[in-house]
Amino acid sequence: PGPAAAQGLAAKYPNDVGLGSDPAVLYFLDFDDKAATEAWHKNKTGYGWTSAPANVFAGGGALEIQQSEGTHHPYEIHPKIDPSDRVYVRWYRMWEPGYDFTQHKMPGVYAKAPGSSGAGQKPDGTDKYSCKLFVDFDGYPRFYSYHPEQKGIYGDSPHMNLVDPKIKVEAGRWYCFEMMIKANSPPARDGELKMWIDGKLVGHIKDMRFRDVASLKINEFTYSAYVGGSWTSKRDQKLWDDQIVVARSYIGPL
Repeated sequence: PGPAAAQGLAAKYPNDVGLGSDPAVLYFLDFDDKAATEAWHKNKTGYGWTSAPANVFAGGGALEIQQSEGTHHPYEIHPKIDPSDRVYVRWYRMWEPGYDFTQHKMPGVYAKAPGSSGAGQKPDGTDKYSCKLFVDFDGYPRFYSYHPEQKGIYGDSPHMNLVDPKIKVEAGRWYCFEMMIKANSPPARDGELKMWIDGKLVGHIKDMRFRDVASLKINEFTYSAYVGGSWTSKRDQKLWDDQIVVARSYIGPL
């Protein structure tokens, strides 16, 4: 994973034990407890829990996602987090062997003003901005970001830009993903996006304008395994997530 991985918050907490109590951490999910996991997803369609060792990355359990043919399930979960100007999200994900990589989303964060609009509306600099990752049809992780200078009504999706060839994910193994969004300091255009895969920095987008008012801070975690847009899952298939951490500083792999 390289030297940068050793500098993350996770390096201080073997197997993430105790990491959720670190003062830099905004949100923590290890899915070790079945009842706590079910209370978190509130029995929404497509969400489950497993303790099967083959499908758990660390600890005693993992989130099991069932995508169903012809549907968008599971729908996203949007817990609030303390308002911040820079946020990192790290998680582990594995897709079942033979997984069909229909375009689907991964975790991220939003900044939302009260009453702000949802998807399909371009931000105006005062209402919202966001970034999550997604995997495209060819299996390449990409950014997915709403910002006032996006090209259309839906978020922009720049590729990882620091590696050649780009990393294409494979089904049947765990990956550590981490993304970072740093809001700009208005009127400066100094916003940033970063993406790590297995501790390697693979994407870095700079000079972004996310907001025109400094009061619009990142205030929502977005959990997502959502098959979005006009697409639905092409088959019944499963994936697993484990060890999700949202923090104000770089987290890094276990």
